[in-house]
Amino acid sequence: MLHYIRTVQKDDEQRTWYGVRALENGATAAQVDQLTTDIQSVQELITRMNRCQASLVHFDELIDDYLALGI
Repeated sequence: MLHYIRTVQKDDEQRTWYGVRALENGATAAQVDQLTTDIQSVQELITRMNRCQASLVHFDELIDDYLALGI
């Protein structure tokens, strides 16, 4: 089963950054880190990806749209 979760990283200035990890049958299938410092924004993206059962085939495109459009 495929689902998406939030990742958390700290940068050199100790800012907290959030990203997205795709898990398929418990293993990391795709991941992008340091998308945003806005936890609510990335969580909304992840919630939509899970609710719509976004295919892994579209992972890169969804991330690109998020970065370009802030959706």
